[in-house]
Amino acid sequence: MRFESLANELLLGLFEYIDVIHLFHAFHSLNARFDKLLFTRLHAFDLDFRSISKYNFDNFCQQYLPNITQQIKSLHLSDNEETPNLSKLFLSYGFTINKFVNLKSFSLYNIQSFDIFNQLIIQCIRLPYLTHLHMIKCFFNYRDNEIQYLMNNIWRLPKLTHCILDQVTSRKMRLFDISIVSTSIKCLTFKKITCDFRDLSHIFEYTSCLEQLSINLIYGFPDQQLQSPIYSIISLKVVYHGCMEVLINLFQNLPNLIHLTLETFDMYCDGYEWEKILLSYLPTIEHFKLKMNLNFPYNKNLTQQAEELLNTFRTSFWLVEHQWFVRCDWDPFNIFYTGMLYTLPYNFGDCFYFDSVSSKSTCPVDTEYWSYDRVTTLSHKNPENDSSKDSIIFSARFSKIRHLKITFPFNEKFWSCISALNRLQSVNITLLSTDFAYSQLQDFLNQTLHLYSVKLAHLKNLSMQFFTVTSPSILSNELSNPSIVNYEESNQQSQAIPVNIRVTFLRIGEIDTLNERYQAQAAIDARWLVHYNLLTRQLSRNDKQRLDEGKSVTLVKYTDSNWHPQLFIENALGDLKEQITYSAKKSNDQFVYVCEHREIKALLWEKLELHHFPCDVQELSISVGSMLYDDRVILVADHLRLSGINRETFVDQQEWFLYEHVISEQRFVKEFLMDDNDDAVEEHSKSQDERKRSFLVISCHAARRSEYFYWNGYCLMCLITICGFCIFCIPPTLPQNRLQIGVTLLLTSITFRWTVNRSLPTISYLTSLDKYSIISIFILVILCIWHAAMGAAVFIAKHYPDINTDDEFVWIDRYALFGFLGAFFIMHVAMLVWLFLVPLAYRRQMERNDQEYRIKNRAKSKSLAGKVTSRTVMTVNGRHRLPSTNQRS
Repeated sequence: MRFESLANELLLGLFEYIDVIHLFHAFHSLNARFDKLLFTRLHAFDLDFRSISKYNFDNFCQQYLPNITQQIKSLHLSDNEETPNLSKLFLSYGFTINKFVNLKSFSLYNIQSFDIFNQLIIQCIRLPYLTHLHMIKCFFNYRDNEIQYLMNNIWRLPKLTHCILDQVTSRKMRLFDISIVSTSIKCLTFKKITCDFRDLSHIFEYTSCLEQLSINLIYGFPDQQLQSPIYSIISLKVVYHGCMEVLINLFQNLPNLIHLTLETFDMYCDGYEWEKILLSYLPTIEHFKLKMNLNFPYNKNLTQQAEELLNTFRTSFWLVEHQWFVRCDWDPFNIFYTGMLYTLPYNFGDCFYFDSVSSKSTCPVDTEYWSYDRVTTLSHKNPENDSSKDSIIFSARFSKIRHLKITFPFNEKFWSCISALNRLQSVNITLLSTDFAYSQLQDFLNQTLHLYSVKLAHLKNLSMQFFTVTSPSILSNELSNPSIVNYEESNQQSQAIPVNIRVTFLRIGEIDTLNERYQAQAAIDARWLVHYNLLTRQLSRNDKQRLDEGKSVTLVKYTDSNWHPQLFIENALGDLKEQITYSAKKSNDQFVYVCEHREIKALLWEKLELHHFPCDVQELSISVGSMLYDDRVILVADHLRLSGINRETFVDQQEWFLYEHVISEQRFVKEFLMDDNDDAVEEHSKSQDERKRSFLVISCHAARRSEYFYWNGYCLMCLITICGFCIFCIPPTLPQNRLQIGVTLLLTSITFRWTVNRSLPTISYLTSLDKYSIISIFILVILCIWHAAMGAAVFIAKHYPDINTDDEFVWIDRYALFGFLGAFFIMHVAMLVWLFLVPLAYRRQMERNDQEYRIKNRAKSKSLAGKVTSRTVMTVNGRHRLPSTNQRS
């Protein structure tokens, strides 16, 4: 039977199993019948652009998409490494989301531009049927008020019922900034977005019909309480770090909760306590899924403690009334006395497994509940690296794992746990150099049919003669011959790649002290080494010849198919204008430097320290970071080319003096994220609590020109205070005149201080000018008190208005004048000494740094002039780390 002879109903049924893009490429324009079926009989298309070539995308958007916009029910847009800038290209064709009038589900992945992201969300507001919105791994920078605007736009979507925000934005999301009430959202999921109970209360308040919530809660304290019950919530999934008291408060305010999935950290609670909590605070609960990552309370036999803990879950409440069975896993050899207790069947997406794990449950039939079908991310480790050790019989079965982190060699019994590897997409391998490890790894790879990503770590003297990667899907979009992976390509991510950073401040604009920011234009060069052969196979003959001659070669569309460090500017505010190009220059016969040239023009945030104002020296920095973690990228200052600054174009020269030297500081930012079933491409070789990103902060310094504040601040305040001493020329028998003038001077000094403070930001500490002004005000207050006291004493002791110059009160008043003047003089001497030893000393240090920088710069120039082909190869841990140009980040 010919395919065309099938009935229309059968063809339409078959078409539902074919991707819409492939469907149109295969059947459009074959004949009128197929065209009619495609355009008139099919009413629902799921359009997925996450893995599409540029050619197919252009072709589909130009030929087919304009005719089926009203038939699209689901749309996926992604700006990942496979489809870079696809969302921008999609909008450039004239498509807007509001044209897809029947769209029900909209998913965004890896969008890195706030403007594009927000534009797409705004276009969704007019969609009458949009109920599902998914935002996955969308990292972008934004101003403080922009995230509020974005979240309010999401909450404005009129028909939205299901919303997922998974690892959105590069900064902590402030959920309490939401100011729009959504009456449509029923299911809300936050993944890898940490929230506290303040955020949680705000979500409940502004999502009035919320029924299902999945959230990561951290830092719960007893003073953070929900104030009123939330009657709409019936399902809750929580990953929780904190104390039990706050968690109980949450349960108390969810009277209609039916489904609870809870994972806890740093909290030990036995079965008796959980039984009391469930009976007292969650009487309507029907489905309870628990996972406790716990520390056993005593440093004694773990097996005995685990058995004692399990006994608390063997009451009739657990075994008879609800039939909620639990299992406890622990490592008897673990010196930290940690373990994991969870309800059966296992209901979580990630799992950590040891070769030496011991396990016991409350289930009466020990052979039940060993299927871990919900686990898609499995981390396995053999802590003693001894595959011959006879520990326990492995009974767990992981049949649906997609992402695996594993150490070779492992106990042979572990094969029974991972017998089905047909779903595996990525694997992160720690390999020990033994013959048995090579053999075991080869057996493992032979069973992987759909493996996409392989990472190898901790390799020692690895030789390709021991194994061959034969999975044709590994990095299939990046390797010309995916059936064989050579050592350098497969090992390219085993250690962090050093990226050399040089920043040249081309122009420093206005320094805004009041708002703590400054304008700058800068050129950022990032260099890293790649193998000569891996890069030159992508170049034309002319470019290869230029490279061999030691000339620089421009690389066009380098990031489309090559590794790059994914740099970003951490302290940029608002829209960052940048232009990025790539070039390559030969280092020696084996290596080539690839350089990313990035020119930016931005408004940059800087924490301005004003302790020494107006003698302050401000650090103006550009913080360069990488989206990759420090096990893949390390940012270091370029040791061959120093960062610098162009002082001639400095705009604010009348108020500031710009120093010549530029310094760099390396730092690492720890990221507090929760593992929750993520894609394997993001899985890292470090444990979750060690995930860090590398940053390099390059700074120049500007000193405030203080003469204006010396004369208009210190000098005027000093003169006002000196006038307070002139009051002593008025006889003490006229205290009313003394106090009138003293209070007038006091109010004048206070008003003057307010005027000066208008040019400074609101800060929680006092500047040196503040301290001087306040001391001067106190001196005037003390003088006023003295004049009042003297007047009262004269009035009490004397009954006549006039006294002579030899009177004792006159001498007391005279001695007081000399004492006050002496204290005033000592205060100024101390202030001048402090000024010379602290603020001005720091400026002298800046001048010495300028001299050292000039000497170092001249030495570098001479050194570079003497080097023609030799270059120092950067190393990390004594090893060369070179990225493969064919491997995407």
